Amino acid sequence: TVQANNETGISIVKYTGDGSAGATIGHGLSAAPEVIIVKALDATANSNWAVYHTSLGNTKGMILSSTAAEDANAGYWNDTSPTASVFSIGTYSVVNESAKEYIAYCFTPQSDYSHFGSYTGSGSQGSPSVSCGFKPDFIILKRASGAEQWWTGNSATNSSDHWTEWMPLQSNERLQSDTIHSITVTATGFEPYGTSDLVNGSGSTYIYLAFKLTS
Repeated sequence: TVQANNETGISIVKYTGDGSAGATIGHGLSAAPEVIIVKALDATANSNWAVYHTSLGNTKGMILSSTAAEDANAGYWNDTSPTASVFSIGTYSVVNESAKEYIAYCFTPQSDYSHFGSYTGSGSQGSPSVSCGFKPDFIILKRASGAEQWWTGNSATNSSDHWTEWMPLQSNERLQSDTIHSITVTATGFEPYGTSDLVNGSGSTYIYLAFKLTS
């Protein structure tokens, strides 16, 4: 079952796993998704949130409900990139256990609305400068090359472009407020301001999702 909105580049897909490598799922969008988030509807073992991100490629996955680094496992996406019509899944139970039902959230980038990419941390305040093509209102980022929390921030809880208030996505912790984990949004993207491994560890690879929520 597919509900797709190509204007926003978002679709929601419900499917039933068959446990076989190379199964394909239609996503309903007009272009290949760059981010896919999958969650089993049954609260059984291995019902974590699985993440495909274009910057990691089709050989790796991440878990939205975990601090773990990227995982090289063909069981996620069968080492196959999404196409303009379908995405592929492997045999890993977080995406494809036989007879288990799943929901997949699929995203394609939209100019002036959404952007997905990666950057390499510098360990220095204000760098690197990440270009999204617009000023973000909502950002999710995660250190992919090492264990760390998922960082989320938005313009609604921050009174200036220097976002010092953020929340860890994978836990139930409350809103955090500090400088070492902060970022600064710009007219065309954002810059990690903090120097921690959470947002800007020197040489670390980070993936991100950026959205503009206001016109």
